[in-house]
Amino acid sequence: MCAKRLSWSIAVASAGMVAGVAVADPLAQAQHELEQGHYSRAASAFGELLRQGQGNQESRLQALIGRCQARYQQHLAAPTQSHLAQQAFSDCKQAIELQADYPLAYRLRGMVQLALQQPRPALADLNVAVALDPKDFLALQHRGMARTRLNQVEGAMEDFNAAIRLNPDFPGSYYYRGQLHSLQNRHDAAVADFNTFFQLVQRDGTAYSQAERNRLLSGRDLSVADDFNRVLQQQQQQQQQPPLSSTSARSGKTPAPQEAKKARPSPAPREEVTDPLAEVILDASLDADLPPARSGAAHRKGSYAFKIESFRESANADKALARVSEQKMPVYVEPVEINHVTHLRVWVGPFVSQKEAEAARRRLHAVGFTPEEVKSF
Repeated sequence: MCAKRLSWSIAVASAGMVAGVAVADPLAQAQHELEQGHYSRAASAFGELLRQGQGNQESRLQALIGRCQARYQQHLAAPTQSHLAQQAFSDCKQAIELQADYPLAYRLRGMVQLALQQPRPALADLNVAVALDPKDFLALQHRGMARTRLNQVEGAMEDFNAAIRLNPDFPGSYYYRGQLHSLQNRHDAAVADFNTFFQLVQRDGTAYSQAERNRLLSGRDLSVADDFNRVLQQQQQQQQQPPLSSTSARSGKTPAPQEAKKARPSPAPREEVTDPLAEVILDASLDADLPPARSGAAHRKGSYAFKIESFRESANADKALARVSEQKMPVYVEPVEINHVTHLRVWVGPFVSQKEAEAARRRLHAVGFTPEEVKSF
């Protein structure tokens, strides 16, 4: 199963499946229940595996992630049962404690916190998820959602654009970018995105679980629904339109306006964005009043920051970003070209005062970092 089809999916263990049928492996059976949308049974099956304490660390990690996803989907189907989301949060937290650099666990925990209407901590987790896996379009999409709720408009638009560039066939990114366009009174762009969303959902009925599909198609979670409702009404009119009669077709007569087949709406324009890896910028300070920093222009005038390391390998820079973000500190990357080789400098900041920066520097030094001196900009 490809990643674009199910926002809640994890890979099914191929060794435990034969021609799509679950076999003896209990973990594969639990994952199969999840794939089939049997969330209650899946949560129970993963829970039983965890209670038995069988398997290695990897198996326990997959069981925690699987139960987190199952409980998250149960919460989407029954939003008033917040305890399901709290339980999903606990599962993801345990997964992170088991493996601190597992990007899916951070992405899922961020999604759960968005469902719990907690965008600030959600943003922190999604920052780490993107740092660990810059090509995870779902992490980018959900970070855009968190930034939208925190009124970080520029950063949210960058995330949605990057998610669409990575996977232009996934409906959700158009849906939430359309919402952001609508909030900014860019109504033509919003309608174009919502049209594309409807086209993609109709093309692939498995893009979402039934609970997610119903929620999205109803527009219940939209802060501004006018543009969405306009497109929704157009879609409903098209679905109710009767086909042309064979008599009209043979006669060559132009059908009456109410019989004419409406043209399919054009897909939303795809906005060009830079490589997502170059945009691995964390804002773990969660200060909604500060605009998101960008690579190459991150040093903010009048602020303070300090460098912790420079890397030539992006994977190593990503790990450093994730470790600093776990300490709930703002962190960003500065790409610098030296002798035609790009070096990724990891900076902690910006801070509004030298005192704050020095305190953060001491904290990181205490947990094993070797930070350089604080600099002012």
